[in-house]
Amino acid sequence: MSRFPEWMNTNPRNPPQKWIDLYRELRRRIPEGQPAGLEISRVLSCNDYTALVVRQIVKDPAAYGLATPAHPGELPTLDRWDRDQYEQTRQAEGLQWDGTDHRVPIDELLRRRIQRFEEVDRVKSKSQDTIIDVKVNGPIAITHLGDPHLDDDGTHIGLLKHTIETIAKTPYMYAGNIGDTLNAWPEGSRLSGLYAHQATTWDEGIRLAVWLIESVPWVYTILGNHDQWGQTATILRQIMKGSQCAVITPGEARITFKFPQGEPIKIAARHNWPGGRSMWNRAHNVVKSSKLGAGGNADILIQGHTHVWACHQHEGDDGRPRTSLIVKGFKDWDSYAEDRGFYQHKHGHSCTTILDPTAGPMERVRVVWDIDEAAEMLKYLRRRR
Repeated sequence: MSRFPEWMNTNPRNPPQKWIDLYRELRRRIPEGQPAGLEISRVLSCNDYTALVVRQIVKDPAAYGLATPAHPGELPTLDRWDRDQYEQTRQAEGLQWDGTDHRVPIDELLRRRIQRFEEVDRVKSKSQDTIIDVKVNGPIAITHLGDPHLDDDGTHIGLLKHTIETIAKTPYMYAGNIGDTLNAWPEGSRLSGLYAHQATTWDEGIRLAVWLIESVPWVYTILGNHDQWGQTATILRQIMKGSQCAVITPGEARITFKFPQGEPIKIAARHNWPGGRSMWNRAHNVVKSSKLGAGGNADILIQGHTHVWACHQHEGDDGRPRTSLIVKGFKDWDSYAEDRGFYQHKHGHSCTTILDPTAGPMERVRVVWDIDEAAEMLKYLRRRR
């Protein structure tokens, strides 16, 4: 005589409700594993025979028409009417299909992903330096424009216009844009409400950007945090297409100038260098980056972003003088700074670095903050050479 109830032998997939309830109660209290009979007796407060039957069900619940209970947090599995036939034929009753998978085969998908990674790896693994071959003898000048914010009412647009005009008319003077060409308040954000507090529209801002980009010869353009909101970066890249700008990047512009005579000079520009802040040194993060060899041990590291100006020069461990710079930008009146009580710097809107490859180590890079003085100095040095 079997020690199990008759229904287990004659109709196992249709157990009486009593046993279903006991099994589910056990699984509610012990979701996983196969507890021993004594543990089942304790949990369900039942006799040994009942625990024996429940333990038999626990061993293979599917054999008794019971789905394995879901893990906590998952949806329960339902007893499907077509389960037996589906498990055997992989077809639903009354429905037939050829089983063709019209998706891209997994081998092809993997091949594409491998190819794409190899392309990215090849590009990213290249040297980050952009090499510019200077075709003329003598010094050249790079005027680094701090954050322009062309469409902001607090921007000293008159000084920016004068700076651009001076670069445009001074031979061998080039421009670099440290980022944040426009406010570009992102549509749909809280910041978009600031357009109500400025007189320049989005369309007028784009026209000003076109004017800026087309007016002078460019060496680099950084896409600052404002430039990366919305579609601004895409628009600026399109405008820059005809400008022959050597580097356009949201990251780091690392440029090595190679001259016909003298030593190469390297500039590394970011909208904002990492490294934190210090109340004792406005250029703390730039100096720290320079001393740690950032920018490929560049002779000049420069940034904008913080709307302050600073200059620090030191000698690197290799004996080369290093220059760390922050340019303030042209936004003289900033509501963000006013609201938080920050001091608003009055100088340092842009700075010009005169690169003189045949000069001595201390004069190879000259920093001039006044644009007119920089233009006159460049003319003088070129005549002298």
